[in-house]
Amino acid sequence: MRVPLLVVVALAQLLLTGCTRSLDEAAKAGDRAAVIELLDGGADPNRVDDAGATALHAAAAAGHADVVAVLLERGATVEVRDGRGWTPLHYAATTGAVPMLERLVAAGADVNAVAGAGYRPLHVAAIDGRADACAWLVAHGARADATSDDGATAYEYARRQGNESVMQALRGAAAPMAPAHDAPPG
Repeated sequence: MRVPLLVVVALAQLLLTGCTRSLDEAAKAGDRAAVIELLDGGADPNRVDDAGATALHAAAAAGHADVVAVLLERGATVEVRDGRGWTPLHYAATTGAVPMLERLVAAGADVNAVAGAGYRPLHVAAIDGRADACAWLVAHGARADATSDDGATAYEYARRQGNESVMQALRGAAAPMAPAHDAPPG
């Protein structure tokens, strides 16, 4: 029996590397079936990579709510932090995917989690121009008046970028967030 060369090469590569697709890769790709198969095979949903991130971080960053659900059901820690102190909710906030925010918060994610440089999910949503995420986070308890280490609120980040939609989503959420020079003329 002759084995096709491609099969031989693929098997050799698998033997040399000693692994197949990782849980992180499957989560990032949104491959729910592969995530389930890897977890069923004993993959640790809380294994961290070199940057301190987990498969839950990867799935949240890529906006794969169905994969996030599987990971959470299988024991992934919702408040796990990567090397920068970011939680999966920080990553979800950068995508602006409100269903992802809902799922993570329902699982116990802290809308006011403080990461490195003092960034909260609301700050990163504002920096990335995610107005819907900003409005949702504020409506669910995110502190619009919270400042990062450089003293800026989410509103200030949006103002610096000239992002009117984010500024509108945040306007009125907390008195201290709008600088006095940004107030309409009296």
